[in-house]
Amino acid sequence: LVAAVTRSPRVPISVVMSIGLAFQVASSYGIAAAEFLEEEGLDMNIRWLGLSWVAVWTLLFTVAVPTRPRRAVAAALASVSSVPVMVGIAIATGNTSFRPDPLQFFFWLVFPYLLVVVMAYVGARVVYALGAEVTAARELGSYHLVERLGQGGMGEVWRAKHRMLARPAAIKLIRPLASDDAV
Repeated sequence: LVAAVTRSPRVPISVVMSIGLAFQVASSYGIAAAEFLEEEGLDMNIRWLGLSWVAVWTLLFTVAVPTRPRRAVAAALASVSSVPVMVGIAIATGNTSFRPDPLQFFFWLVFPYLLVVVMAYVGARVVYALGAEVTAARELGSYHLVERLGQGGMGEVWRAKHRMLARPAAIKLIRPLASDDAV
């Protein structure tokens, strides 16, 4: 359903991004529920409790879906909150024998995921900055380069749009010479 809605050309990109971030959060809660709400989800016989698959999902989603860093952090926080929430539900319903004190709960189930959010923020900044650089690179004065039409030995021809004119344009970009002394 999400893929069908996001592929529709009638849906604005801002709505697609919001749907994608909502999908990230909802699926994180689904992953956490699958991991922690079953009876063997939190086994106290293990000596080490690692990160949930929610951490992996959050980081991958942040890198794969380029969005503004602030929105990415908000979605990452909502996503990683699924782990302590689902563990809290498992404890409250008596579904587990896991009974950490508040300090253990924080350092085992909250703090590591806050570090995941920091990593997600860094990833979102890098991906968003790269997207902005690509957009800026496609700008040529008053022209926006849309698609490359062809290339040859001397350069490339691009279909372009002018910001003010209501007509298509073709821009030829000529490559610089391989050496400065060949004129």
